[in-house]
Amino acid sequence: MDERVQPAPIPPGTLLLRENPDVASRFLLDRARGYAGKKRLDIAMLMLRDIVKRFGDTTDAAKEAAALLATLERAGGTSDGLSPEQALAARKWLIIGDIHALNARNAEAIRSYERVIQDFEDSKYAESARSKIAALQQGD
Repeated sequence: MDERVQPAPIPPGTLLLRENPDVASRFLLDRARGYAGKKRLDIAMLMLRDIVKRFGDTTDAAKEAAALLATLERAGGTSDGLSPEQALAARKWLIIGDIHALNARNAEAIRSYERVIQDFEDSKYAESARSKIAALQQGD
């Protein structure tokens, strides 16, 4: 008698994305296009880079992803001239500051916002950080 544990059966209709690169790359491309359509180019570009890295030119969707990525990169990616990674970092610091502010930790919030201003001086994120600092200072 075989005592090995048998894997649970996979429910019918479940997509096995790992086993079907065409479906997986198309799914990811559609998600990236959705973010691009919402002007979230930083996220869209990260997703497109991931598709190209994972699938190379093995699927039609991966080829489309590479073409779209090239178009977005030529256009500058983000309106501030920041790379997608920089835009994500700036937003991360703004969110951290917001969390501190919501928890009445204004000094920590201001430090997070100042980090945005220091690292991304001429961006819309720095403008937002400046206004958030001013609002916190008025409330003190």
